[in-house]
Amino acid sequence: MLDARRVIIAVVAIAVISLAVTLIELTAPPDSGGRGRDSYGTRAHGMRALLELLEELGVSVERSLVPPDAYLDDHTTIVLWAPAERMVKIEPAHVTRIAEWVRGGGAVVVAPPSERSWSPPRGMRRGPIVTDTDVLTELGLEGVKVTLATGDAELEEDDDYDYGFSPKLKRQIFSGRRVRYQTLGARVDGAFAHLRGKVLNLSVPVEEFRHIELDARAEDVPRPAGRVLVTGVDGGDHLLAAIFDVGEGTVCVFSEPRVFHNRAIAEADNAVLAAHAVARGGTAVVLDEFYHGLTVRGNPVWLLSRHPYGILTLLMLAATGVWAWRAGSRLGPAVAERPALRRDIGEYIDAMGMLFKRSGHRRFVLREVRDGVLWSLRKSLHLDPGHEDVKTIAKALERRDRERADRLRAAEQRVTSLIKSPREPRADRAIGAAKEITACL
Repeated sequence: MLDARRVIIAVVAIAVISLAVTLIELTAPPDSGGRGRDSYGTRAHGMRALLELLEELGVSVERSLVPPDAYLDDHTTIVLWAPAERMVKIEPAHVTRIAEWVRGGGAVVVAPPSERSWSPPRGMRRGPIVTDTDVLTELGLEGVKVTLATGDAELEEDDDYDYGFSPKLKRQIFSGRRVRYQTLGARVDGAFAHLRGKVLNLSVPVEEFRHIELDARAEDVPRPAGRVLVTGVDGGDHLLAAIFDVGEGTVCVFSEPRVFHNRAIAEADNAVLAAHAVARGGTAVVLDEFYHGLTVRGNPVWLLSRHPYGILTLLMLAATGVWAWRAGSRLGPAVAERPALRRDIGEYIDAMGMLFKRSGHRRFVLREVRDGVLWSLRKSLHLDPGHEDVKTIAKALERRDRERADRLRAAEQRVTSLIKSPREPRADRAIGAAKEITACL
């Protein structure tokens, strides 16, 4: 039977099971079920193929969700592949720390989103919360930008997490339809010269293909120490990848993150370029997933540092604490029980029975005893006044104690039969009936 106790037990059990399941899920990789655009994404626009390619080549590779201080050393290459621009603008400290490490001799491979791919939503102004920066600027590559290689089409600003694609192309990519690729001739020079004869052709996207441009108007524009160029259908060369010296370290910039997607990495010489560019010199590789948003999905505690989640959590904890303090037991000596100020109904009935026994009006005593017992039971069962009949009281009492209800019906029937008898009942029978019905209290 469903009662308050069972409901509370069920709610507590469900809460405990839900918490246990949540903790178990948090221990698993935050891979979005393989649907993400990160290194665990198994769909066409994911990066799982690059991760498994490096593992098969014996390269020490791992994915990281934590701040970079945990893995920065001289034998590591950090990969920032298409970081979400909104997160770079809101949380630039992560890439700023990486930039300091690069100037001290570190190596980074980055595929930035295109320009103007994200702008603050209405009502969120630039300032302390949203900075006017981008990943290349933070890495010390002022004047290096990624633009469309064909035409002067301008991407529409959009608030969604994307690579900077236009809404039309985003719908095409993430609806499951294949992105069209074309194979173009490639040539390398400088720091990429060791790939001559190995990287001859590359498969690149047809729609909205992007290349690297150096802004001649900017001061101290860095010059690439190595280049990977592809020959477009227009006959011109487009800079697909370039290595720049930044301080004592290097930054390798790719204009197109889609060349290493699961869909294209096996095409032409893309896999060869990926292996040599990402794992240069056989160094360990760290795929930084912080700017893919996996920190939020993998560690919900991170949300406590964001407004207004932290404030709401503190308010909820404070309200829960006040409620628990008010509802909890007070520590200290036990409070003495209050003595009963009046006798209970049983003692009252016994005393009145002894009184009326001497008078010989036993039927009157039995009637008073019966009515008093029924009135007391009606009150203890919280029934409305006027429901002192044995049928209503026994039905309500049956929900709590079926045996007691049966005894009440039998005792009431015996008392009623003695009251209705034409002759005055004997004393022993009257006392027995009174005791039987009062025992039902």
